[in-house]
Amino acid sequence: MMLAIAECFETGAYSIDDYSYLDQDYSGADRIWFKHQPHRVAKAEATLSSAVAILNNQAQHLSYKERGEGYSALAKMRYPEALSLLTQAVEELEPEVKRLLLQLRSASTPSEKADALEAPPSEQGMLYYSLIANIRRIDTIEAVQYLWDLMKRNDSEIRDNVALMLASYGISESVRFVEDVENIKVTDLLFQVIQQSSSWSFNHIKLLGSLGDSRAVDILLTFLRQIPLGSFNSYKQILTELEIPMQISCQSYEWRMLLAVVEMLETLGDFRAVEPLFQITQQQQDPTLRLAAGRALKTLGDSRSREIFTQLLEEGIYTPLHFEQMGLNI
Repeated sequence: MMLAIAECFETGAYSIDDYSYLDQDYSGADRIWFKHQPHRVAKAEATLSSAVAILNNQAQHLSYKERGEGYSALAKMRYPEALSLLTQAVEELEPEVKRLLLQLRSASTPSEKADALEAPPSEQGMLYYSLIANIRRIDTIEAVQYLWDLMKRNDSEIRDNVALMLASYGISESVRFVEDVENIKVTDLLFQVIQQSSSWSFNHIKLLGSLGDSRAVDILLTFLRQIPLGSFNSYKQILTELEIPMQISCQSYEWRMLLAVVEMLETLGDFRAVEPLFQITQQQQDPTLRLAAGRALKTLGDSRSREIFTQLLEEGIYTPLHFEQMGLNI
């Protein structure tokens, strides 16, 4: 940093005006900052080619975090020339990431797992998956095709993460083109991740729903019909649970998950959710869950939502002002 500032003054990119304020030649200063801190990306489009060259030449001298910042900034600008730089970094990191995944899979004790997650390999893994996300951001046919090929040649952990990255940024024209070439949809890949993985995040289901796939509704309705005591982590586990209505403690993990399910069903707007949502309002005492289910029913056009809102008002839990602030005309 000090070298960059010194060179900016020496070359005239920085100067002090008559009022003791810093005067800058932004283009010249950007080039100097790239030279000394290549993970920084200038605002000027003209310097982007220089940024790629400097990152390429000096990446080995940067920390994983600095490299990630530089790659991410180029990708956010959707700079196509950065693709070869990012893919090269992926290829260099992949053997080490696979070694780490193998070490994690073979760890049999908590101590061994902790050893497998020590800082250096963990940083490499973080950079690796950051690179995959940044390649997707570039969003050219070449970028999407590279990720598709990367997914096909790797084992489950990497394959699942690439599929999630492909889905996370939506379905663009580039993605549609590659879908047609590969003859499979991103939503199908995401559904395979949900079906085949031993554990997954609820965000996977939300992501499937945000892409407009009706299979997300089927899974969410399973949650509502069979609210299990304990964990919502495993889809396969939920499919085998008995249908036992139960009270869920406010602010517990299960409470947060159920609230998220209700809100997601409201967003998806599938009429199959009407009766399961109404059952939530009848079975659960928690006012937040009842209100969320009532709002979802209102969105779906079910007139019983008015009855639910009236009950909440009569119980004194909410006031007309609360409903007004939430945009609910009751």
